[in-house]
Amino acid sequence: MLEIIDAKQHPPTEEQARAFARLISADEQRRWEYSSEGVSEPGAVYFFAVVLPARPDQEVLLAVDGQEVAGMVAFRRRPESYEQHCATLGIGVAKGYQRRGVGTKLFQAALDLAHRCQVKRLEIDCFSDNLRAIGLYRKMGFVEEGVRRQAVYKDGVYRDVLLMARWIGEED
Repeated sequence: MLEIIDAKQHPPTEEQARAFARLISADEQRRWEYSSEGVSEPGAVYFFAVVLPARPDQEVLLAVDGQEVAGMVAFRRRPESYEQHCATLGIGVAKGYQRRGVGTKLFQAALDLAHRCQVKRLEIDCFSDNLRAIGLYRKMGFVEEGVRRQAVYKDGVYRDVLLMARWIGEED
């Protein structure tokens, strides 16, 4: 049974933290991320035990299926006083869980979190050729705001980054 957990309120088990590391370090996932490095399993355990609790501006929501991590969304509020109504999202769904509603559930949980944190604007970006992600983001109400041309150099290629955002109204 898939469950969305707030990693600050309900820290993941050590095995779930290790599964999180495997998710974000998988070749399929890293293909769409800016960094070329993954996260070690001990590093993920340390992140959830020590780093995340010390960051008031950051939240991590995990989609868990028993001890497996099906997906995650990172939520970071802007620290500047004039942008505290904004938060940046990062999302990843494990290959075996894609196209099964996990991304939609994570986005809904992120919207709920935004309401609790009084965030009015959510921002997300992705490579411009990540059509599945762009489709999900549009489905969740995000609109394209711009393109950072040749912004990332990865695997010997310059890649464009698409900037998207969504305003959160009272009806959400």
